[in-house]
Amino acid sequence: MSKITFAAFAALAVVCATKSARAQMADSTVSFTYERTTLGLEQPKSSDTKDSMGVQTFRFRAGYPIPLGPKTILSPGLSYDLVDFPKATSRGLPTDPLHAPTASLAMTQLIGDHVVVAGAVAAGLASDFQEKVSVDDLAFNVSLAAMYRFSSSFSLGMGVAYMRQTRMFFPAPIIAVNWEPSERFRIRGGAPVLNVDYRATPWLTVGLRAAFEGNVFHLGGQKDGQKDVQFSYMTIQTGPKATINLSDSTHLDLYASATPMRRFEYFVDGTSKRDGYLPVVVGLGARLWFGSEGWRSNPWAPAK
Repeated sequence: MSKITFAAFAALAVVCATKSARAQMADSTVSFTYERTTLGLEQPKSSDTKDSMGVQTFRFRAGYPIPLGPKTILSPGLSYDLVDFPKATSRGLPTDPLHAPTASLAMTQLIGDHVVVAGAVAAGLASDFQEKVSVDDLAFNVSLAAMYRFSSSFSLGMGVAYMRQTRMFFPAPIIAVNWEPSERFRIRGGAPVLNVDYRATPWLTVGLRAAFEGNVFHLGGQKDGQKDVQFSYMTIQTGPKATINLSDSTHLDLYASATPMRRFEYFVDGTSKRDGYLPVVVGLGARLWFGSEGWRSNPWAPAK
């Protein structure tokens, strides 16, 4: 993958969070996610990317959309990410857990009937915390997107994001889909972040998911004889999922995923020094979340 493609994915991680603030925050107010890779599908191509199993990830998300008017929504949020690589199988990767507590603020504005402008600011820390907390641990992302709504279920636009850790601006195209042709079937998101859902019963929804996760962490100490090192880690996941609806506002996602892309990159003073890929793996995950499912109607609701 070229550096241009990497930049596009990095921008997409921030811009998609901005664009989906209204839709996703309305569905999930608080969520807890745990993932672990369990099975390697291929042998590493080099000893520099020997990590194929055991990576653990924990995520916390909390947020709430606040309507400021009929066409304006403000969405404050909090998040925390933990990425832990196994010490025994990681060569060239961080051996200390990586942490990322973050606060964010997003705003979505509808202009007229077709134009949507969305912006977000996220600030926090992203580090292995092996040294005293300093300005090097500060993570700051800002993004802006403009989209044209061709219909209530399809939008197309362009976004740009800036990441303090890499000192770079990233442009990225945006495709937003929110299509619900029936009371039991819907497609939402935008590649590579996409969910296909089918409501099998009132308590069970099954489907497919594609997810993108990425962040840039500061590494303490001296790595490879250099200081001020940032470590970027990105994944794309695809696979089946099942949502168990414990109540109208409490839900449990269970899913399995293949990771067609797991990429890492090292930066020093914002300049890329080394990058590589990790082998394709299969992982399992669980996500407990609280909020509305977000369906437009309920086929099992009593007729009035």
